[in-house]
Amino acid sequence: MIAGTERCSPRGTVTISAPPVLGQEVLRPIVDCFLRKYPGVSVRLLMLDRFVNLIDEGVNSALRIGNLADTTHIATRIGGDIRRIVVAAPPRNQSCDR
Repeated sequence: MIAGTERCSPRGTVTISAPPVLGQEVLRPIVDCFLRKYPGVSVRLLMLDRFVNLIDEGVNSALRIGNLADTTHIATRIGGDIRRIVVAAPPRNQSCDR
């Protein structure tokens, strides 16, 4: 058999860590689409509000927002600058004209 002539789909388990909101809002739709395309792969999505030890906890990839604290890790920017906006509305049935 010549190398490269056999084609197979990816299979196995991938473990990804992300904060809950980022995991649910951003990562989950991407993972769902990936799983439909590659049914032989399963994804273990750890949505945690803490940093994980990638090696000790068996995590293949982590999605985070913020500065890279441990310089032994490799980080790749996947998006532009994230703009944060705080918005609020006055409580119901209360006037702002006091």
